[in-house]
Amino acid sequence: MQKIALLALIGLAGSASAAVWSGTGFVIPDASTAGISSVIAVSGDAPSIGGVEVTLFDLRHTWVGDLVATLTSPSGTEFTLFARVGAAVPGAGDSSNLGGNYIFSDSAAGDFWAEAAAGTSSYVMASGAYRTTAALSASPTDMNAAFAGQDSTGNWTLKISDNAGADLGSLGSWELNIVVPTPGSLAVLGFAGIVAGRRRRN
Repeated sequence: MQKIALLALIGLAGSASAAVWSGTGFVIPDASTAGISSVIAVSGDAPSIGGVEVTLFDLRHTWVGDLVATLTSPSGTEFTLFARVGAAVPGAGDSSNLGGNYIFSDSAAGDFWAEAAAGTSSYVMASGAYRTTAALSASPTDMNAAFAGQDSTGNWTLKISDNAGADLGSLGSWELNIVVPTPGSLAVLGFAGIVAGRRRRN
């Protein structure tokens, strides 16, 4: 009975809730480092953030290596989703094209740089879930760590800039998925540890 109770407590401790918020799309200005932004106003009780996922719907642009996409939290933390994909040095990046729905999440298995490198200037990158990457680097970054513990309520800003000329694109819309740990889960987890300790001593 003690083992069953412990497993139940651990299951409760790992529970979480998620809220999905939608934002409007835009036409991406050509050769504009200032870029263009869309804001999602998250309302509620300012729960602490446990995780973040971003989905870019119908993102279309020739030459993915021109673009820089960032997400800024209400607390002012700016995080890069991807930037100048394929660029080994400042300048031109990968020539593959965007044309689909792209999810950015720490739990994703997709490699955005590898997908871009799979084709040439006629290649359209596959829709799917990908890890975030920093500028001039194919190494995955940790989005959840960047926003962990911050209040979720307020304005979340998605910005996309085109850093070279002669290529056009647009974003249909975007979604922000915020995962919030269930209140009291940490206390339950602590109690589960106490139960486990007592079980080992019996």
